[in-house]
Amino acid sequence: MEKIFLDDEIICYKTTYLSKNTNEFLIDKIYKLISEQPDVDRDGYVLLNYEIYFEDIINFGLEQCKELIIERNIKYNDIYKEHWINRVDKKNIKQLTTNETPIFHNHVSISKQNKLPIPDFTYVYYIQLQDNLKNNEAHLMIKNKKGNIYSFLPIQNDFIILDGDVPHSPVPALNSSKDRLVLVGNIAFRNFKKDKTFI
Repeated sequence: MEKIFLDDEIICYKTTYLSKNTNEFLIDKIYKLISEQPDVDRDGYVLLNYEIYFEDIINFGLEQCKELIIERNIKYNDIYKEHWINRVDKKNIKQLTTNETPIFHNHVSISKQNKLPIPDFTYVYYIQLQDNLKNNEAHLMIKNKKGNIYSFLPIQNDFIILDGDVPHSPVPALNSSKDRLVLVGNIAFRNFKKDKTFI
């Protein structure tokens, strides 16, 4: 796994993964999933009965995050996982971030708002990217603790892992003929104290 630095701070980890299913197969399943959730007014779609098609990607993401948590020597006895499909709709772009006016978010803040376990890591797996790009369209922008911004263009099958509190923002592509389709996951490693017994 490659470590991406900004001002001597690791801001993300990057690797590549080839799913056992083709991208075309996964894209087909994603659009079927989206068609079954017509009332969703966000960019995220819960996998529901489609998780089996993405199971190897989810397992890969979990194993990569386990390696990172072991590297940090953090003990845990429970793992909370959640994952979903994120689509940046070419016809209805909800997050109009640009290089000049980036709109950042992080998954720790979102999890706190939704009263969910706080993720140690967030991962993004790129299944389909936009086309007809100009300037930094379709880039992933990441901000470090000093407020400096790193921007790069992911490619298909890239697997990016961020600490859960790292601010990031995908830049839309206004002239794209394709949606941006990614699998996103939050992983929280938890260490619950075990009750002592006197047996």
